Amino acid sequence: MKLVLDQLTATVGWSGPAGSGFTINQHPDYIAEYLPGSLIIHIPAGSAGQAFTESLGTIDITGYGEVVLSVWSRERRRVNVNKPSDYFYEIQFDATHQFMLPTNLNFESVTFGANGWTSVDRITITPTTNAEDWLIISGCYALYDDLPLDMIQGVQMGIQQAVATLIPNGLPIGTVSCLAGASSIAPSSFRYIDRGAVVTVTGGGHSETHQVERFDETGIWFTSMYDGPKMLWPYTAAAFALFIPVVYGTMEKEAVLPAISIWGMASSDNQDTQDTFIVEDSQDPTGAASLRRMPWMQNFKILIDCEARQHQVLALISRCARMFLASSRVWCNARAHEMPYPSPAVYVEPDEAVVQIPKLQYEVEIEVHEERALRTWAPAITTEVLTYTQKLGTLGTVIP
Repeated sequence: MKLVLDQLTATVGWSGPAGSGFTINQHPDYIAEYLPGSLIIHIPAGSAGQAFTESLGTIDITGYGEVVLSVWSRERRRVNVNKPSDYFYEIQFDATHQFMLPTNLNFESVTFGANGWTSVDRITITPTTNAEDWLIISGCYALYDDLPLDMIQGVQMGIQQAVATLIPNGLPIGTVSCLAGASSIAPSSFRYIDRGAVVTVTGGGHSETHQVERFDETGIWFTSMYDGPKMLWPYTAAAFALFIPVVYGTMEKEAVLPAISIWGMASSDNQDTQDTFIVEDSQDPTGAASLRRMPWMQNFKILIDCEARQHQVLALISRCARMFLASSRVWCNARAHEMPYPSPAVYVEPDEAVVQIPKLQYEVEIEVHEERALRTWAPAITTEVLTYTQKLGTLGTVIP
């Protein structure tokens, strides 16, 4: 479960010292969570101690335990950071909470412990050195893990992006004209139309989505799902297309066909470190750190069902699933997770009169880290005194 603080897809609202600049990156390798872009901050030379900031207003994050964003620096990267002087940036989310911002070799998600916070009102980044740099930041959210739902929603977002890339306007069927409030429509073609199909009507500055309840040679009637059983707007020769939904939990509502359905609840333990191992995930400028027990590593099996009555539609939506699987990663709660694809697709041919839906099924495994303990804030050690005591004795003389 995540709360948007700022997706960082626009430059509006950001300010910085003279010579700084804010632009939008479009390279997908430096964008979190399938967003349309990420923010590039130009840090001019001599900017140490200068604030690059955006006001968010007051956003209530009560109950959320983490703040996460993804970051990459073109010029200032470091692998090992142990103390505040090892970092190149500080980041602040309100008047109280300030952290050191790590910039690793790769574009990665960074987590800040937020247990007990009530609100955030800004994103302020302050360089600690005078070196020129270009900093990319993307997808700032407050998080509270809700597994496996968060993971299933991440898979859903990834497949939806693939569908939007391959068939952005759906599969064209024909055109349709109707009045607002019409309870049925008669399109110019009934191609791909079947019970449970989801269709879109677009024209005249409007667009709406409906699900087919029943149809005959004279017209189509809709269910109460999506935009309801009646047309919302009048249309003349509007585009009529088949829409491919990406859904999960469809047992609780009317079946949707064709569609891509996502399933998965069971997990297996993948713990390869000690349960008592302590990790540090955020540090403030004084050296105080947010500590937690090593998260529980689990593998979740996810099933991706591509279902359609027409084989040509099944082939197309399966291609959308494969496009997503080819990335080998999934964004879950603003963090990228590896997604190995170990098994071949399984084709299920209808074998009984009551089973009329061919499908292709893909199985993937996703490793996630599940929290088992709240973070604890450990204060910095400001003074450390080591005392050594050395006892001197007398060596005796031995004559062999």
